[in-house]
This record gives sequence, C-alpha cells and structure tokens, in this order.
Amino acid sequence: METFIIIVIVLWLVWLSLKQKALTNIIAGNHKDLKINNSDNEEITDEIVAQNEKAFEEEIFGDNYSILPDSISSQEIYIYRHLMLPWFRELSAKSRYKEEEIKKIRKDWVDYLEALKDRSLYAFLASEEENEEAKKEKDSKHIIASKKVWTIEDAFASAISKEAVKELDRIREITRFGAFNNRGELAPDGFRFEDGELIPDKDTSMKNSKKKGIFF
Repeated sequence: METFIIIVIVLWLVWLSLKQKALTNIIAGNHKDLKINNSDNEEITDEIVAQNEKAFEEEIFGDNYSILPDSISSQEIYIYRHLMLPWFRELSAKSRYKEEEIKKIRKDWVDYLEALKDRSLYAFLASEEENEEAKKEKDSKHIIASKKVWTIEDAFASAISKEAVKELDRIREITRFGAFNNRGELAPDGFRFEDGELIPDKDTSMKNSKKKGIFF
C-alpha cells in the first residue's frame, strides 16, 4: 500500500511539473511583439501607434481577456488607462507640428507598451526557470523592462506638470490589497475589489477609525 501511495505521489508531481511547463510555453508563445508594420529604422506613424494600442488593449481589455501569470498588474493597467494614455494624447497634440518631438513621443509610447508586456512576461519566466544562468538572464530582462517603464512614465509626467508627477507618485504608493481591479479602476477609500466586485475593506475602515479616535 505504501508503495502504491508513493507511486501516485510521484506521478502527481510529474503531472504538475509538465502542466506548469506547458503553461510557460503557451505564455511565451503567445507573447507577441507589438511593433506592427514597423522596423527600428522606420518612422512610427499615427496608424502604427493606433495598431499598437489596439493590440495592447485587446489583450488587457478584450472579450477573450483572462488573468494569466504574466498578465499586466491591475495597478499598471490603471496607470496606463488613467495617466499615461491621456498624457500621451496631450503631449502628441502639443507636438503635432514639431517633427522631432512627435517622433520621440511616439517611439517612447510604443516602447512603453512593449516594455509593460516584457516586464510581466520575464518576471513570470524567471520565477519558473530552474536553470540558474537562464534565470539570471530573464531576471535581467525583467529589470531592463521595468526601468524602461518607469523612465518613460517619469518623463511623460514631468512633461505634463508637477501635479502629474505627484499623481503618478501617489498611485505608485498605493499597495493595499484589492485597491485596483483588472479594468484599471481604483477602489474608493474604505473599499476594495474582490472577484471583480467592490466590497467594504474592513482593514482600511479600522485604520481610518483609529486615526479619528474611534475604537471597536
């Protein structure tokens, strides 16, 4: 009987390992370069920007959206939707007739969308990698993508206003559980998202009450 149990456990562990590797391969295979119809030496036009945005948003907001281990975080979706996208529109409008500026803004925008995806992808792949050297390589790519995301966010915010910089910092500092949902929405104070629904956040309510001198 003990031998049978050991065999079952071994088979189960093998199945789990194969299942996880299959998921990793699927995720890596589904990761597509967003730079549609564009090469490094070709100018990024409004059409190319629109194609990139459409592909990006279909992946995070589309009808077939599903949360996978390499999905972009809900906080990053909020920053994209409510900060970076409006800022990109504003900066593009201001630089419409300044050729060099608009080229730089469009390139940064396409790079930003790609880096957001790469950041999540390589974080997941590194966490699943068993080979130490390969893990270090994926960790390095994750760090590079993360730095690119933060650099472009900081640059856009600084180009908009001091208030934009403060707002970006404020959103980055929000770490409470369930503060954001996967549609890029921020829960009001005292509430959090759970399974897509907005519910009272008891922990936050208690903290606020203690600050006001109310104890339970």
